[in-house]
Amino acid sequence: ITLQGNQSIDGSIMVNGNLNIDGTMNMVDDARMIIEKDMILNPSSAERFSVGKGRIEVGGDFNSQYPASLKMEDESGYILVNGNLNIDNCNYSGQSYLCAGTLEVKGDFTEDISDYDVKTELSDGFSKMNIILSGDKIQKVNITKPFNHKFINDSKNETYGSLCNLKVTGKGITSETGLNIYELESDLKIEGDLPYLYIHGWNGKKIECEGDMTLQ
Repeated sequence: ITLQGNQSIDGSIMVNGNLNIDGTMNMVDDARMIIEKDMILNPSSAERFSVGKGRIEVGGDFNSQYPASLKMEDESGYILVNGNLNIDNCNYSGQSYLCAGTLEVKGDFTEDISDYDVKTELSDGFSKMNIILSGDKIQKVNITKPFNHKFINDSKNETYGSLCNLKVTGKGITSETGLNIYELESDLKIEGDLPYLYIHGWNGKKIECEGDMTLQ
């Protein structure tokens, strides 16, 4: 199924296959979408998919390529991706659209950050965007140019952190690019070598790395 144009999604939608988004879509209130296979934000469309307070469950992969963007700005918004997440998620001004809500991924997590800086403004100094990695096997987490993503607090101070509030409830993770975490919300098990690890807020959590690791 392909959704085109400027639409508001209300109520519940179930897609027994792939869902392609080509246009501006807004989920109204507590709208719900269940996609049996993959969800794709068409890169030929410079539009946005806004989750709002809605809930999305994707049975396969979620793919979004710039200039198409996934927009999460409400703490009640929730997306579950049972497959892999591949996302390039910044707008033309370099402001991140992943600001609040919960994004849970059971497969691999890949974020492609552009050459220019991507910024997330914090409300009261706290990130309201939660990322949960809950796979039943080791998950690959790769983020290109992670130091191009910065968080800005109320005093306009900048802090690196391409992953927002990260919680790992699955088997653990591996990364070829390194990890740049704003707030760590769980203990973290890392398989293999890690090029670098930067964590702004440790919150008393523990790190277990089976290979070599460089702390920044």
